[in-house]
Amino acid sequence: MKKSILLLSFFLNLSIYSQKESGNLKIEINNLNKEQIINLLEEKTDYHFFYINSWLDNRRISKNFNNTSITNILDYILNDTAINYYITNDKKIILTYGNLISNSIYDNFDIDDSLSFVKKRKYLFL
Repeated sequence: MKKSILLLSFFLNLSIYSQKESGNLKIEINNLNKEQIINLLEEKTDYHFFYINSWLDNRRISKNFNNTSITNILDYILNDTAINYYITNDKKIILTYGNLISNSIYDNFDIDDSLSFVKKRKYLFL
C-alpha cells in the first residue's frame, strides 16, 4: 500500500513538473481581477512578474485555459489594456504601460510604413 501511494505521488509530481516545463498550462480563472490572475500564475508556474499595481484594473475575468502557453493567457487578460509584457530567459515577466520592450530591432521594420505605430508606442531596447 505504501509503495502504491509513493508511486502515485511520484507520478503526480512528475506530471505537474512536466506541465510547468513544457509551457502547457491548465488554469481555471473564476471571477478574478488581473492582479489575482497574476498571483495565480506565479503560484502555478515558475514565472515571476514585475509591474506597478495601479496599471491593473479591477475588471473581473472568468475563463478556463487548457493546454495553453503563458503568452496566450497574458494576451487574453491584457487584450483591452495598454499593458505590454516581455518574458526574459530566466522566467521573469516584465509588464510595461504603453511601451514595448525588445532585445533587437524587428526584421524588415520600416519606419515610414509604421510611423503611426511608432507615434503611439515608445520602444525600449535591452
